[in-house]
Amino acid sequence: MRAIVMAIIGLLLFAGVWYYFKEDEKIIGIYEVHYYATRCNADELPSSFSQLTMMPCVNKIIWQEQMGPNLYKRMSWTPEYGTKEGTLVRK
Repeated sequence: MRAIVMAIIGLLLFAGVWYYFKEDEKIIGIYEVHYYATRCNADELPSSFSQLTMMPCVNKIIWQEQMGPNLYKRMSWTPEYGTKEGTLVRK
């Protein structure tokens, strides 16, 4: 009986943690913004990069910068590492 109660409590704790860290994404201009859906309203996210980086609910920002006629550089920003250059993409 005790094992069943502990399993149910474990499942409830897992569901709570999963709900709290549930992530969603939204396209804002050239940015693909990944944010924690339970911590902020998607309609209230600002459109400027500097304001997005100050939001505590934003987890990652991804965008592409044009390097040439058919060549783009994928960039990303995270609170832990800041801005990082990614791979080159040909379109």
